[in-house]
Amino acid sequence: GGGIYRHVWLTVAPPVHIAPWGVYAPAVVTAATINHAASGSDTAHAVLNSSVDLANVGDSGRSGVRITATIIDAGGSVVGSARSDAVSIAAGSGTMEAPYTVALPPIVMPDAALWSVDYPVLYTLVATVSPGGDTVNTTFGVRLARFDPDRGFLLNERPVKIRGACNHQDFAGVGVAVPDALQFFRVRKMKSTGINGWRTAHNPPTPGLLDAADKLGMLVWDENHKVDRPSQAEALVRRDRNHP
Repeated sequence: GGGIYRHVWLTVAPPVHIAPWGVYAPAVVTAATINHAASGSDTAHAVLNSSVDLANVGDSGRSGVRITATIIDAGGSVVGSARSDAVSIAAGSGTMEAPYTVALPPIVMPDAALWSVDYPVLYTLVATVSPGGDTVNTTFGVRLARFDPDRGFLLNERPVKIRGACNHQDFAGVGVAVPDALQFFRVRKMKSTGINGWRTAHNPPTPGLLDAADKLGMLVWDENHKVDRPSQAEALVRRDRNHP
């Protein structure tokens, strides 16, 4: 469990750029618009109300900064796009503690394919800053998840029994230095036994696990064990908030 056992990245960006974990892509679904298909591959009218946190690490302020956001579906087609108003960002602006957030106009997603444990359909939001050209691709899913006192957990207004298991991050033979391919192997194995829920006991999981859960259709209890670490909890939420 010691040492560097997860990916380490060096990120290079222009002085005005999208802050780490700065893209938020919540797709809002209205229950009344959900179309339940006999196959289980459901669709609905959705609206993406995205926002982007900018940072300016340059020595001077920058005016006329805009963000363009484009939704791409699983087949590579453009679903819709939006462009923000021009903003001015002062030098030194944009930290996780005090983000400089730019809201984009809503993007309508008619007949959006919904994410579920059986049909894990994903979209990509491509956010680009101009001038400068910094670009971040964010994967997200469109779904409506809620708990009902009479019907239990509902995913896209379908009752779903959560059959879960607690899973530590280590894996036999490799310890905690688990390659991403093994995350997919583990999720597939769990799903083959009928499990559809994964509790990340007992710490923030590697993003590779969440990517596998997104693509293969697994619900996740994304756990932060240290209840006395509010900054760690905030980082967990910011990092993982777009995973369906």
